Amino acid sequence: MSQNNYRKNNLKSDAYIYGNTVKKLSVAMPVTKPQKRDKTDDEQEKRAQRQHHKEMQRVHKINFLYTVAVVGVLTFIFTVCIQYLQLQASVKSNSSAVSSMESQLSKLTDQNDMTELEANGSINYESIKNIAINELGMKYPSKNQVVEYDAKDSEFVEQYSNIPAVK
Repeated sequence: MSQNNYRKNNLKSDAYIYGNTVKKLSVAMPVTKPQKRDKTDDEQEKRAQRQHHKEMQRVHKINFLYTVAVVGVLTFIFTVCIQYLQLQASVKSNSSAVSSMESQLSKLTDQNDMTELEANGSINYESIKNIAINELGMKYPSKNQVVEYDAKDSEFVEQYSNIPAVK
């Protein structure tokens, strides 16, 4: 029985609110009867609905154009990236080809220099001079046959006309 009394007392104390604020009760809005509508109200509502529908179509059209533009830009960026990667791969392969050709050129140049040294080392200039003078009848030029000229910066001279005789 004492437990029963405790429950009764406890139920009464649950209604008591501790603190300095009181909870506000929510009040239901009064129920209003729907008013009769005029035909003008229906027309205005239909007009508003049409206007809203047109606005939504315009918004959807703008969203569609925006989506198409974004897809176009992304496609362009993707294409540029692919072309850039292909170009880099091409540059890398060309670079390796150039380096292999440079090493081949270096080997051929060294080989050519060695062959030229061997060829120049085997030339007997006295033998050539004897053959030219004795067998072919060559003579050294006389002083009046030698014409001296001042060369400009180039070591190469082209003859465009006959050399004038010495006076």
